[in-house]
Parts: sequence; structure tokens; C-alpha cells
Amino acid sequence: MKMGKLYTSIFLFAYCRIHCYQARNLENADNSGLSDGYLVVRFCGDSKKTKVIEDHVDPKWYESLYLGVNVPVPLQYAPRIYCEIYDHDQISKDQSLGRFSVSPEHIWRVFAENERKANVPCPQWYKLENAEHRSVSGEVLCAFELIDVQQSNFAKPVINPPCKMTKRWLHCITLGLRDIQSTLGRSRSLFFAVRMSRFPNVRLP
Repeated sequence: MKMGKLYTSIFLFAYCRIHCYQARNLENADNSGLSDGYLVVRFCGDSKKTKVIEDHVDPKWYESLYLGVNVPVPLQYAPRIYCEIYDHDQISKDQSLGRFSVSPEHIWRVFAENERKANVPCPQWYKLENAEHRSVSGEVLCAFELIDVQQSNFAKPVINPPCKMTKRWLHCITLGLRDIQSTLGRSRSLFFAVRMSRFPNVRLP
């Protein structure tokens, strides 16, 4: 009987850099029809999270997370990088809005000496799924880098909006409302609100 080959691995101390840009079309978890979203990243026993963006189904973070971890080498034996979106709740337990994962093999980077200046990351959209691996509403725009700790002194990239921003004016003219249902026979005080983000909302991949 032919025996299989026994593989051994060593551990490399490395930095996993996660550049978190934004999410879009998240589930509206709150009664207001919006969510208070934040992103949690877990890898090799360490975890970090972004700030909470309140009242938005298209949150924009524009921040980077840094995890110092011991990674098995070859990277084919390393666990995947797990990312999960949560809706923050001050009263009850935070609700998961979806998750995705990334293979460390696909994000390993070795910098050359002429790359001392920070490079611009190339983010991509990751579709969300639930714990049963079924597709759910929402996508996350992120860029990942896994680097040797010996190259951690290389310049860190600045996370900016992935498209050019221009100043525009929005002019809304409200003519009226109709077919509004009353509550318990009482008329309700109604108002019309328009909310604009100071960051661009990228609706196309």
C-alpha cells in the first residue's frame, strides 16, 4: 500500500493589511429602514473592526485594519481571512448582515526596494452570503495585502474614495403627497427629507 506524503509547515510572522472602502445595498436591519454597519475581520486568531457608520445601507469607512499574525507556510495550509458585516445595536445583540472570505495565497505581496513609496491599493467588490453560504443582499469594497513583517516599514497607502469627487448641487422640488393612510383615524405630521453623503456612492462595479 502506497503511503501519502507527509507535509510539514512553518510559521511566518506577517502583517495582513485590510483596506476597507465601503459597502452597498446592505440589509435594512433597523426599524428606520437603515443599518448601523461595521466590518469585522478575523485571521489566524486575531481580529479587528472598523468604526460604525450609523443610519446607512451604503456605509463608507475609508480606513485600514492591520493584523499581526503567525501564518502557516506554505500559504495553502493557512486559514482563510473571514470578514463579516454587523448592524450595531445599543440594546440587543449586534446582527450579522453577511460575510465573505479571502484566500491568503491570493493576497501575498513582496515589495521591491523601489516600492518604498506607498502604492495605491486595487479594491474589488465581494458579495455577501449568510452562514449557510446563501447569497444575501450587499457587497463590500476592500483591498487585501499579506506581507512579511520585515517589510512592514514600507509606506502604508492612504485610503481615499476610489473615484474622483466633484461638487454638485441637488435641487429638489416637492409638489405634494397623495394616498397617505391615516393611523387610528388621525392625520399624521409628514415631512419630506433628502440626505446626501459627503462621499461618492459607487453603484456600479
